[in-house]
Amino acid sequence: MLFSKPKVLSIKRIGPHNFNILSILVGSLLGDGTMEKDGKGSRFAFYQEKTHGEYLLWLHKTISSLGYCKKEIPLIQTRYGINGELRYIFRFRTFTYSSFNWIHDEFYPKPLGRKIIPEMIDQFLSPMA
Repeated sequence: MLFSKPKVLSIKRIGPHNFNILSILVGSLLGDGTMEKDGKGSRFAFYQEKTHGEYLLWLHKTISSLGYCKKEIPLIQTRYGINGELRYIFRFRTFTYSSFNWIHDEFYPKPLGRKIIPEMIDQFLSPMA
């Protein structure tokens, strides 16, 4: 689909998004998933330790098969933890969509700027979430 190409501007990525993808993305925010504002849109970011790599690779396969991120499989990266220990992680992000801004605004309300559990959460809780 045209909107799932990497070079499309976020302002032109507006969906519509089906319930399953919204449930997966919103459900991920209840755990380690995060969102980032990027220009005029928002995107989801996923980071997992190597020990949880199978889950992250499943999540990537699911999201990329729906056209929401690049198809390239995330590679193991290194990062130093708080105590200076070397950690091995997988990481990937979705494409940026202007139509994800409302999710970002619900989970990261101003002026707090930190993640909360919004009141609308019950609308997206499903087995996929």
